[in-house]
Amino acid sequence: VWFITAVAISLGSENVQVYGLNNCEKIYRSQIGDFAPKLNHIFLVTGYRIEYQGSSSVSIDPNYFSVQLGGAQYPSSGATYYLDKIGKMYLSSLRLIGGGSTEGYVAYEIPLEMRDREFRLIYAGFEDVVLNYSCS
Repeated sequence: VWFITAVAISLGSENVQVYGLNNCEKIYRSQIGDFAPKLNHIFLVTGYRIEYQGSSSVSIDPNYFSVQLGGAQYPSSGATYYLDKIGKMYLSSLRLIGGGSTEGYVAYEIPLEMRDREFRLIYAGFEDVVLNYSCS
């Protein structure tokens, strides 16, 4: 068992803070709405609270986040937009300005054998950011 303690995305000299929702809850599903993962895969669903205190803005979109497990990266799944079917709100697409925050969940399709393993959160948006990530 592991938990995301916090993630800091460095944007120049400014930071975007990312916190795991519900004590860094990990949800595994074999189906989300009408979406089923491919053979020998499962959906990993995690939630984030993202806060930005900078003087510029930062782009947020579920498609800008992926998880790295072992030697591979897994992008967000289209099932993200149907997370209301399991009672979760998906992470919205928006630009956060200084003092702004947002929260929501993202689904990833991962191999079954990677279930319960520690992952690294990757940001691949328009801004040149560095993700500082820690779990324990």
